[in-house]
Amino acid sequence: MTKQKTKLLLCFFLVIAAAQALTTQQSERLEKWSKACREKSGVTVEMVKRFRASADIDTPEMRWHVFCVLVKAGLMNKKGEFVVEQVKSKLRHVYEDEDKVAQVAVKCAKKRRTPGETALLGYQCMHKMAPGFVIL
Repeated sequence: MTKQKTKLLLCFFLVIAAAQALTTQQSERLEKWSKACREKSGVTVEMVKRFRASADIDTPEMRWHVFCVLVKAGLMNKKGEFVVEQVKSKLRHVYEDEDKVAQVAVKCAKKRRTPGETALLGYQCMHKMAPGFVIL
């Protein structure tokens, strides 16, 4: 193997390692937020795991948990409104087409009766319309 190929291969593995470290940092941050929000909302770890997998739990406790996490992530404000530019920023990781990003943001980031309802239904909408949507 030539020196140039070896350097290229080494760079490739360093980039992969850096990406995994970032993912680990993001996971740790999400877990920290989730733990703090679980304590406030009363949801269980099992409920959160199930929600992360399918977003199919709709209880008052889960609504407040999702609201709490989305506020900590900067996707919602404390008034219960989505921060649309932040939502679009996250959707751009799923879609390159700006029209599709705007379409999903408009459809999903609607204000509902309560902050918890806004958070849960908005997140469920994004989970359905933008598979791969991540709040970090």
